[in-house]
Amino acid sequence: MKLFVFVFTIFNVSICHGQFLKISAASKSVEIPHDSYFIMKIGDGLTNECCNYIKANGSIINETTDSLTMDLNSLVVYNKAISDRKFNKVINIGPHAFNKFAKTDILSFKYYKSQKNYTSNKTIKTISTVLILTGITTAVNSFFVKNSSDKNLLLYAGGAQFGVGLITFALSRHKKYQTYEKKQIWSFD
Repeated sequence: MKLFVFVFTIFNVSICHGQFLKISAASKSVEIPHDSYFIMKIGDGLTNECCNYIKANGSIINETTDSLTMDLNSLVVYNKAISDRKFNKVINIGPHAFNKFAKTDILSFKYYKSQKNYTSNKTIKTISTVLILTGITTAVNSFFVKNSSDKNLLLYAGGAQFGVGLITFALSRHKKYQTYEKKQIWSFD
């Protein structure tokens, strides 16, 4: 019985650990859990990020030496077509749609702890943008008020709204890992 418990414990420990995506740049190295939620921009590795690329959202389920397999939640194709117009095509993905991408084709990515963390982060960014815009509007309205005490009150309120919005927006940013054409290029290990 003790042998069974020992083997079972060793098996669970070996399964639970080592499921990381390793990336490195210069002397830095980062390990990202596979169950994280990824936003990846994928191109052909030769073109610039602004032109033709795919934006894939989902989690990584498998990693090989040259590719990543993702469980996709959404896939958007961006194409720069005739007359420098940018077209995008949203491809609706059903549950558990798997797609394999070459590591050399990944232009950049961000990761979040979970999809819920990603959606709450988007909500925080939206609220902070609204706070910034309403703060600017409130401060501009102070120029149309004749009473100086009301004018100062509107300026303080607008400044406070703008400041809170700016701080929450700055705190909700996630690091973007670039795999091409930047000072610090990240590569997959």
